[in-house]
Amino acid sequence: MMNIHHALQQQNYESYVVWGRGRKTENEYEYSMEDILGICIHGVMTRLFDQTGFWSMHATRKLIAFIEKIKPDIIHLHNLHGYYINIDLLYEYLKKTKVKVVWTLHDCWAITGHCAHFQIPRCNKWQDGCGKCVKKMSYPASFFVDGSKKNWERKKRIFASVESSIVVPSRWLGDIIKKSYLRNNSITIINNGVDLDLFRPRKTSFKIKYGIENKNIVLGVASEWTEQKGINDFLKLRNYLDDSILLVMVGVTKKQRKKLPVGIIGIERTNNAKELAAIYSSADVFLNTTYEDTYPTVNMEALACGCPVITYDTGGALESACLGDYEYKPHGKAFRKLGTNSVCIEELADNVKMMINKKKNIKACRSVAKKNHDVHTQNLKYIELYKRILVP
Repeated sequence: MMNIHHALQQQNYESYVVWGRGRKTENEYEYSMEDILGICIHGVMTRLFDQTGFWSMHATRKLIAFIEKIKPDIIHLHNLHGYYINIDLLYEYLKKTKVKVVWTLHDCWAITGHCAHFQIPRCNKWQDGCGKCVKKMSYPASFFVDGSKKNWERKKRIFASVESSIVVPSRWLGDIIKKSYLRNNSITIINNGVDLDLFRPRKTSFKIKYGIENKNIVLGVASEWTEQKGINDFLKLRNYLDDSILLVMVGVTKKQRKKLPVGIIGIERTNNAKELAAIYSSADVFLNTTYEDTYPTVNMEALACGCPVITYDTGGALESACLGDYEYKPHGKAFRKLGTNSVCIEELADNVKMMINKKKNIKACRSVAKKNHDVHTQNLKYIELYKRILVP
């Protein structure tokens, strides 16, 4: 979101960016609609009554007042979940103003009655109407009420009331949207990108720091290590590799780190891109064990740093790793799952060992990243989309 905003400003467009929580504004072109009390109430009502997206009235009115002040030609929406906005109020306003709307979807929440991902249970209720949700306890978790049936009906009515230019980061998600109640909107694929100046092969002392100069590193990175991200597979993999191979997990909590077995180094989450790029650069293989994903950024970051990727064939994961089949490529290999929530760990270990034995091809990985994942190229695609919308 910020990348697009800065790209617009660099081309002398008047651009404003708004967020619901998490950071402070730095100038007049940034606006925070954060309402701490409203977020707390929204979260509680989600946990009790499964009402994500239907609270935060005060914060949404603040947003509408800001929009009225700046009077944009285009409103570009991103995630509308996260306990910060009321979709009913927002869309009532959008319907009245008739402003052009672009909406980038980063997951599947917009088309379901509850969940953001439905790959593990292979649930297709979202196509015709949710109810009796099997993922009620998953984000955004509801501990008591299952509101998925009513939520699906409300969201269908709300989101269908405003014509939008839908943007998805992957073909996989585009195909999903074409089967949903959003299918009558235009759908454009614009892949996510990474900053190739930040994520690049770097000289690093990572192995020296941990005293593992003679080890091969298999790296995993997640913002949160959960079953959906394959934490159990990563832990089991340790038993199928010899001592010459070390596993490194970035993004673990303090509690998780204390429980890691010998042969796995745990590193807590870092927001320092240069530090993360140095870790990617130290790795011999990047392993993405995700079971639910749209277009994993970590695959792109690894390739940009010259590290080959082994990724599960989940959602848009193969697309973000630029792997169209299950054959070995110099920049990585796709790994076929046994089902939506299981793999053969022994076969996975064989794939990891094969990739290590072939030695990483930094040039090939970097070349794929430059061709497909340059964030500046993706930003320009958004700007071209804006132009087409304003001058059809």
